[in-house]
Amino acid sequence: MRFGFKLICVVVLVLTAGLELSAQRNALIDAQTIDFKLDFFEAPNLPITGGVTVPSSSAKWLVAIITYTPVTAYEANSGRGGKKRYRWLDDLTVELSLILPGAGEYGRYILLSGKQVLWAVPCDGRRHRVLFAVPPLVFERYSSFEKMTKTTAAQIPAYVEFKSKNQEILARYVYAKGNASRVYQVFQQLFNAQVGVFKLPQAVLPKEKTPWNLVETGSFDLPKSLVEGK
Repeated sequence: MRFGFKLICVVVLVLTAGLELSAQRNALIDAQTIDFKLDFFEAPNLPITGGVTVPSSSAKWLVAIITYTPVTAYEANSGRGGKKRYRWLDDLTVELSLILPGAGEYGRYILLSGKQVLWAVPCDGRRHRVLFAVPPLVFERYSSFEKMTKTTAAQIPAYVEFKSKNQEILARYVYAKGNASRVYQVFQQLFNAQVGVFKLPQAVLPKEKTPWNLVETGSFDLPKSLVEGK
């Protein structure tokens, strides 16, 4: 099924892109550096199942990799008589939401969401990465997608927010084929909808809950759950 994103029928909020941009001007995450990639991948295999597999129409996970750059910032009074110390973003939260075409009784669209809480991220002006993934069973049960390909993944709208420990929004990013401002408004409408939208608030899994938990651990920011167990 071709997912030509036709959400023009959804009532949009009366918001302006200018207001959203002004909220990010003093952020510690440079929104202009955010890069987002979606693709379908089979999970890494381990030779421990004896070749027995669970029947499945698709063994591919939808994997999202978000790359971002904190602005360079130092602690107050840092560097006086010693080495400058970077400011740290403790409990930095990255939230990801996706809109998929629904199947059957689940309605025209379904809203998937998830979040990743990072232990501590330095404001070092360097590139950082987080990974999310959606299990194959989510697509099999709730979505009308028939092909799990790179082309299909590129048609899925995504919305990303970075939040501080105090839940202050540090940066936003919209991934969409078409008018990003309009898609942003659609996401806000779906977030606020109380009825008529099927939501899966924990279907987008952070890296430590996916088969990629122990893959390239040094390439991604450290999840808080691995340090504090929560």
